[in-house]
Amino acid sequence: MSWYSINRMIKNCESRYSDPYDIIDCLKGLMNRYERDGMILYRIGLLYENLGNYKKAMEYCKEAKERFPPSKL
Repeated sequence: MSWYSINRMIKNCESRYSDPYDIIDCLKGLMNRYERDGMILYRIGLLYENLGNYKKAMEYCKEAKERFPPSKL
């Protein structure tokens, strides 16, 4: 799946719901359909961080970092 498509689906979840927990559920649903994509994991991590759940945020952001493509620098 292309990054463009994944980002479009993430934006759809974020615009469809206002409650952060509903957005998280929507994003987790995307992961069930499209694997554990780094961008989806990262967005979930940011939402948990905004909610003050730093342990969950770190879990998701750590996995997101592992799944992003390696830097070309």
